Amino acid sequence: MFRHSYSTLALYDDQKDNTLGWRNFNHLILNFCIRRLYLKRGLNFDNSLRYEHFIMNTGTIKNTKSTREKLLDAAEALFLKKGYEKVNVRELTEVAGVNIASVNYHFKGKRKLYREVLRRKFSDIAKRKVDALSRVINKQEVPELRKIIEVYVSDFLGNVLTYKNAECFLQLISREMSHNAIAKDVLIKELITPVHKVLTDAIQRAQPRIPDEKITLCISSINGQLIHFCRAREIIKKIGGRKYDREFLKDIVEHITDFSIKGLGE
Repeated sequence: MFRHSYSTLALYDDQKDNTLGWRNFNHLILNFCIRRLYLKRGLNFDNSLRYEHFIMNTGTIKNTKSTREKLLDAAEALFLKKGYEKVNVRELTEVAGVNIASVNYHFKGKRKLYREVLRRKFSDIAKRKVDALSRVINKQEVPELRKIIEVYVSDFLGNVLTYKNAECFLQLISREMSHNAIAKDVLIKELITPVHKVLTDAIQRAQPRIPDEKITLCISSINGQLIHFCRAREIIKKIGGRKYDREFLKDIVEHITDFSIKGLGE
């Protein structure tokens, strides 16, 4: 009985009215239900406890992800697999296991949900790349140019080529770089700008005499090489006669690094 009451009220709390009065009443009823369950189990109940503590401490409800998180996780998987246009709200909410109205409630529609998925994804990728470059920069006062480029190239290839949705992700990136983009500003703000800044600063520290414009052009060239070696895997395997194994990846990293260093005039 009380488990049903909890889930029903939680649904209304998350999906329906967001007014202060309703939420206060909702939490009052939740508190009452949880108190009864605590007493039934012979547990001490503290009025200061929120219902989240009940979830964590008693295990009555195992999935503690918020509706918003469920939507983001389901949307990321579907958008990567099928693309923006082929995903509909009903399918998305069925995969997430939430009410169909939750998309509008949390994100005001599919478009803003898509943008938030990309914001989260790009932000995570940028953090990883920035952390990897920062470790190289902070090891010594004047970082080695070769090491900087090697780390950047290795991180990109290693993660993209071992990521099960790599091709779908690259297609998504390509879409956001085209005239059909929905979240080009998100791509620039969350991924391109922070990574470009750290990579530029690292190259400038390693070789202060290289002009900023040349560094920007060379970084664009590096990214172009990386995308090509990822997107054209099947063609490269056929014309080169090699599998994309660990040894070949190592050779690609070395090739792009050598090529890029020469492009920077070193």
